[in-house]
Amino acid sequence: MTNAYDRYHKVDPIRFPRTSRTAYLFDPKEWLQVSREADDRGEQIACVYHSHIDAGAYFSVEDRAMAAPDGDPVLPGTVYLVIAVDGGKATAAKLFWWDRRDFHEAAVPLEPRH
Repeated sequence: MTNAYDRYHKVDPIRFPRTSRTAYLFDPKEWLQVSREADDRGEQIACVYHSHIDAGAYFSVEDRAMAAPDGDPVLPGTVYLVIAVDGGKATAAKLFWWDRRDFHEAAVPLEPRH
């Protein structure tokens, strides 16, 4: 899905102070379409992923706030994949999921296991 953050930053830099290099925002129309299509098919969004450029694979304070703004997950049962990209290459990845009261994490191997 399109990262619409730069578009919102251009219109309202006070409410959207960063750029798409360090923030993401799904295009609301695209997000609604994907959500409706999943609902229509009786499916659930299984994973939401994004990258952190030169910043590590972690679930930031903002990631947590967007995923569970009132202490309850917005997308119950959905996992979040965060990929660290350093120097243009994926260097680490972690999955995050909600379990009762908080998010838990597990590293994801980037190379095939032998």
